[in-house]
Amino acid sequence: MVWEYCIEDRFVDAVLFPYRQPHGTEAPGKSVATRYPISGETIVLCESKDTLNPELIGQALVYRQLAIAAGAEVREVFVFSENATSSMRRIAKELGLCPEVLCDT
Repeated sequence: MVWEYCIEDRFVDAVLFPYRQPHGTEAPGKSVATRYPISGETIVLCESKDTLNPELIGQALVYRQLAIAAGAEVREVFVFSENATSSMRRIAKELGLCPEVLCDT
């Protein structure tokens, strides 16, 4: 998993490479994309905020499209939040996202 992955000067919270062996190395800032290119790779995107809202959903959709344009095969996009309404969960699912609510109250 790579944290704060830079795609076109925007930072995705995390990118998981499910078919790569972990190395345990770090690469700062924008050099992450050079060290771990996504072109031709199957990836999982992760984005998070306190609340599942239109902003988080929109961000995740934009990042998915940027990753696809960069040549990645995006297997899933997870949107993590601490709370969400049932309508925001439904909309996220309808748009092909995987909403995960961590401590819904």
